[in-house]
Amino acid sequence: MGRLRRVYFGYYVIAALFIAEIAVTGVSFYSFSLFITAWQDDSALGWSLTAINGSFLIGLPLAFTSPLLGRFIDERGARLAMLLGVPLIGGTFVLEAFMTEIWHLWVAQGLLITGQSAAFLGTGKLVGLWFDTDRGRMMGIALAGNNAGGVIMAPMSAVFIDAFGWRTTVFVFGIAIIVINSLLIWFWVRDKPEDVIEEARRVGREREASTAEALLAATARDGGETSESASAARSQGVTWQESLRMSAFWLLTLAFIATFASIFAVLNQLAKHLEIVGISTEAAGAALGLLGAFGFLGKLIFGFLSERFPSRYGFAAICVLQVFGILILLLLRTPAEGWLLWPFVAVYGVGFGAVGALMPLVVADTFGLLAYATIFGAQQLILRIVNGGLPPVVGWSVDYTGTYEAAFFATIVSLFIGAIAVVFARTEATAAR
Repeated sequence: MGRLRRVYFGYYVIAALFIAEIAVTGVSFYSFSLFITAWQDDSALGWSLTAINGSFLIGLPLAFTSPLLGRFIDERGARLAMLLGVPLIGGTFVLEAFMTEIWHLWVAQGLLITGQSAAFLGTGKLVGLWFDTDRGRMMGIALAGNNAGGVIMAPMSAVFIDAFGWRTTVFVFGIAIIVINSLLIWFWVRDKPEDVIEEARRVGREREASTAEALLAATARDGGETSESASAARSQGVTWQESLRMSAFWLLTLAFIATFASIFAVLNQLAKHLEIVGISTEAAGAALGLLGAFGFLGKLIFGFLSERFPSRYGFAAICVLQVFGILILLLLRTPAEGWLLWPFVAVYGVGFGAVGALMPLVVADTFGLLAYATIFGAQQLILRIVNGGLPPVVGWSVDYTGTYEAAFFATIVSLFIGAIAVVFARTEATAAR
């Protein structure tokens, strides 16, 4: 017990975030295209691809909750938001097991989006609070959990769906998320600067202790604002109101829109695209699992590099990697060219996988931790409004043309624009770095 006590508690926070991401992202992202195929094969449902992808439109009105959730996290802490969000996510999967009408899926998507925002919007702030010198690596490890989810959950989903059906599969996953993730967060997540100060001083991490002290002073309300609290606030970043007046906010948001387009047009549709070109469900499940493995690698590589180079340059690089990956996928037109699936997985997987680690790092590096969750929440609002109509458009395009080529080419263009935008997203703080 004494040996465990000597371990810096921040590592427990990272472990909790890593494990919590596995099932949630593994089911909702990496396995989603497998469920699309299962729903379309279910004769009792009769859902078109356009109708299924249209369920993402529910994210448009719910997008307005993101800044509010961000403000809640900045003021009340990420731990409470996670304890509310995780049961909502798991409960949504349980409810999906009983779907019979397309509007049931739409409602489920709305609940899932809300739960995910509450549970994971504050991840970047948690990692930034507990780690300073090795923040990039820790962010990469924490968010690599969603890629581990791809490695574990996508193949598992494929096997379970074939063996037990999609209803039993999603029900079991939902119960597991509620029980396991809630326990992890309850015991292993702390989000108060006071906790960090005490723990960091105990193990000799003075930079983390100083950062937490400055953040505590910046957010103190007793006695009103003093010159000391104002100075502390400036050292910990800008307010959300100030961020909206910066060109960096809008340029970063443009880059993030491009990578979210890649989620909706490529990752979530991959199994269906492979089915169209004649690739088996088993190969699709294996590819989705390997995407998670290479994504895991991408987070570690670019998390490490972000401690040596500006994180926005890394973000531009991963946009370009995704472009090359999609170009490879476009060459895969028949089962005879199925071998191209694996270089696509490697290139696209590293590029796409690193997005999860670099997005919060870029935001924290650019605007600081003071209003991190509110700023990130405001960006999520814009992302969902802009990209909310993309899934049904992709579905309509495929229903009309029979291929994903138009969607893939449009994604390539958006990623190039995003790469250029993020390079120019500078503030005085990022220039100093």
